[in-house]
Amino acid sequence: MNIELSQRWVWITGASSGIGLHLALEAARRGARVLLSGRHAETLGEVARQCQTQSNHAGHSGGHEVLAFDLLDRSARVAAPARALAIAGSFALVILNAGISQRSGFEELATAGFDQIVDLDFMAPVDLVRGLLPSMAAGSGFVLVSSVAGLIGAPRRSAYSAAKHALTGFGAVLRSELWARKVSVTTAFPGYVRTALDKAALGPDGKPKGVQDPRTQSGALPQPVARHILKAALRGKAHAYVAFNLESRYALFSAHYLPGLYARFSSRRLS
Repeated sequence: MNIELSQRWVWITGASSGIGLHLALEAARRGARVLLSGRHAETLGEVARQCQTQSNHAGHSGGHEVLAFDLLDRSARVAAPARALAIAGSFALVILNAGISQRSGFEELATAGFDQIVDLDFMAPVDLVRGLLPSMAAGSGFVLVSSVAGLIGAPRRSAYSAAKHALTGFGAVLRSELWARKVSVTTAFPGYVRTALDKAALGPDGKPKGVQDPRTQSGALPQPVARHILKAALRGKAHAYVAFNLESRYALFSAHYLPGLYARFSSRRLS
């Protein structure tokens, strides 16, 4: 199934920076009208201006909008689909990209921090999908941005990995249930990408650590990653694997086929 974007709406959460920002720019370049969501309206407004520039350069009319709200506020996110549909009417694609990670062991991480990660990375996408499903027509689709940590157990990322595994499973079930309606579900699995995800990752006290992982600093640029994800979504692909370096590929293979060896190998990260 192919999804056409020209003059159709795409809703992107976590659109202020990183992969979400570049997904928005690429969607605008391809002729979509983009609804941008995140917490900070001023930052989203600047992204909307960048999207309009992309639209203009590609010969499209554009017309992008901002819907700012906090995904950790459950009442706000439950109300968000109705607000989004009031703006757009319907969506060709809904890209659920917002998320937060961690850099702390399970025993160290405060319960509130664990719950916050699972809420934002799993329950928030579930609530948005639930609110949007009745409006999704044939030829439209969802994109769930998971992670390589949604395929393997990543040390010092217990809540993040658990939430991304849950999102992966949710996407697999949803894909089957929506198949007859011709509504696609693409789950994206980025590896190391140069974004601010690490700096925002929660430490043991449940607050951002503000430290960048060297592997992330040397990872893929977000622009080609976003292009890869959007291309897969427009083709109705089930999965988009992107920015997997040699370490990620080895980890994925060993985690599935040699789990004992993977545990030994990955435990080195704890030292």
